[in-house]
Amino acid sequence: MALIRSQFNAIVRHLLVRARKDAGLTQAQLAKMVGLKQPALSKLENGHMGVDLEYFVVVARKLGLKPSEVLEKAIKMADAGVSVPKR
Repeated sequence: MALIRSQFNAIVRHLLVRARKDAGLTQAQLAKMVGLKQPALSKLENGHMGVDLEYFVVVARKLGLKPSEVLEKAIKMADAGVSVPKR
């Protein structure tokens, strides 16, 4: 179960990082938008800190994403066995 959870978390982080980059935002810019410091956002994006639900919802919304759609996409990717690059 831990491996499955770890893979799913990596996929969610990957989707959020990709959305941030697609929006043309730096870590510092997004961190400021969500009330974090850039080093904390970096740790979250790199998997050194867990992504909690509140962070996920706030970040997804700031990036113009519907949290439910991000989760659905992550579930489909995990079910398909998609692996994301390690950061």
